[in-house]
Amino acid sequence: MKAGIKIVQMRGTIFLPENIGYTEDNATKFQALLMPNGTIGNVFLGGNMPIAAAPQWGGPWCLTQTENGQTKQIMFLPNKIDVIAYNDNGYDAEAEKSFITECKMSFYKIFEELGETTKLTRLAYAPLLVIEKEQQPHKGIFNKILNIKSEETDYITDRDVTFTLKREVVINGKNILLNLLHKISDGYQTITTIGNPTKKEIYMLQLDINTVVEQRYKFEKNDVESFYDKVIELKNSLIDNLNI
Repeated sequence: MKAGIKIVQMRGTIFLPENIGYTEDNATKFQALLMPNGTIGNVFLGGNMPIAAAPQWGGPWCLTQTENGQTKQIMFLPNKIDVIAYNDNGYDAEAEKSFITECKMSFYKIFEELGETTKLTRLAYAPLLVIEKEQQPHKGIFNKILNIKSEETDYITDRDVTFTLKREVVINGKNILLNLLHKISDGYQTITTIGNPTKKEIYMLQLDINTVVEQRYKFEKNDVESFYDKVIELKNSLIDNLNI
């Protein structure tokens, strides 16, 4: 990863034709299969965040585990499953590779549990990156996207730009069309260590590499591995394309 850029959240997603809602049997089975030391919790769909109340029968739920200041979750949402890792201090390249391997292993186990006849409708990888403004003062990522000039006394803030590129790639020998979603915005990051929290001005770059829904793809187990084998290279190419 380039200096001044770090990944603070990674999310791998598979979309299913069925819903794995909360039941005691589902929770027990998938906890043992995917995250034996994880805790079972509820999910608030408005922000896809865990909440303290117990999951409702048939509703969304999650497994959560925190180790060494890093939190990992597996969220069972309507017709999709997310594997998520959070770390305010950022992940390095080796940690990202490890996360991708973990996604492949988790989704492989889910496939085995649901049966070989299961076909996935979409695949996605969505890393959230922060770019520290103090380390990129001369770059001005928005200068490459927004041609808006300010007066000498103006200071532009609260910028939020979203756009999607399309790219066709070969996944497991098949031509698959991808959405390459970019969401770039001004923001702040608070890092809490020993002592007082530190607040930094940042750019937030949310990337979402996902298969196009309109194509009505049906993905099998080997397709999942092939897709996730490509996502880090795709992510890096999108960062290079922004010239930051």
